Amino acid sequence: MRTLFFTAVSFCTLFCFNSQAISQQSVTATTVEKTWEQKVAPTTQFDFGDVKPGTELEPFIELKNHTSERFVIESVSSSCGCMKAIPSTKIIEPNTTEKLTIQFDTVKFIGRRSASIHVLFAQPRKEIKLTAHVNIRNLICEPEQLEFLSGGGTEKSSSQILNVKRVGSPFWKIKSIESSSDRLSAKIESVEINGKTVSYKIACEIKQGTGKSSGIQREKLILQTNDSNQLIYEIPVIIRNSQSIEVSPKMIDFSGVATDKNKIAIVRLKEKIEPKFSIEPEGVFLIENTKQLNDRTFKLEIKPSAAVTQDARLVVRSNDDGDEASIQLIGNKKLPE
Repeated sequence: MRTLFFTAVSFCTLFCFNSQAISQQSVTATTVEKTWEQKVAPTTQFDFGDVKPGTELEPFIELKNHTSERFVIESVSSSCGCMKAIPSTKIIEPNTTEKLTIQFDTVKFIGRRSASIHVLFAQPRKEIKLTAHVNIRNLICEPEQLEFLSGGGTEKSSSQILNVKRVGSPFWKIKSIESSSDRLSAKIESVEINGKTVSYKIACEIKQGTGKSSGIQREKLILQTNDSNQLIYEIPVIIRNSQSIEVSPKMIDFSGVATDKNKIAIVRLKEKIEPKFSIEPEGVFLIENTKQLNDRTFKLEIKPSAAVTQDARLVVRSNDDGDEASIQLIGNKKLPE
């Protein structure tokens, strides 16, 4: 009885050990081994994202030859008339990489498109199948982002026109327009239908003297449509309020100034923000010293580089909201003798 027990245990141990070894060997082989097709095109799925109708888009796919033999392409075909694949050359020399350019027809076609691209090789006798995707948008907004300047006498305009065009159906419509802020409003001025294209002209407006006193205010307009595939469409809106940063003077002239002579710039902050100081372009002038006079005032010493004749800007930016102010720096056109 005991002999039978040990025999069973031994058999089980041997079977389990061999099973684990076989399983481990199988996993290792699957992980390491690559097919010829995978070596030539490591990725077979390509998504080229969203594009506007009429966009000229010609991305490319790389085909690699890491062997000592040359590859010869016999033909390249696509399963969809919405895109073509054109090889840069029919011969891929050993240890080189060539391009397969993808051309999309974004005029005749709308919506998400996919195509299988077959690359047939005469040498060696192989075939690679690739899949390319692109989404040709049927809804276009011009501009894609609304931007207003508000307050401080710098108003660009308190109103702007948003043009919305949708291709594909004459029955598409905007049911309503909402805003993320009471400060921002919009109303439809006109609608035009031309075949399967619907165009809206929307007047957008901001109220002056309300909202944030300075910095950048990010809002959005929300279009509610009758399209079940895209009921909501959002247009980003940026309102640049009066600057939270003041600089003085507005210009510093280094003409005729010795290169070891520093000049002073004062930065005042209307709000408690963290400022960032820089010179654009770099290297033309140097910020020699920065001294904080109080929690909202800084004094900067600006020094010209040796024999500098180029103009530049001292730029002060807010790390919080992207607001900025700058001082024009005039280079030393004629150095003193």
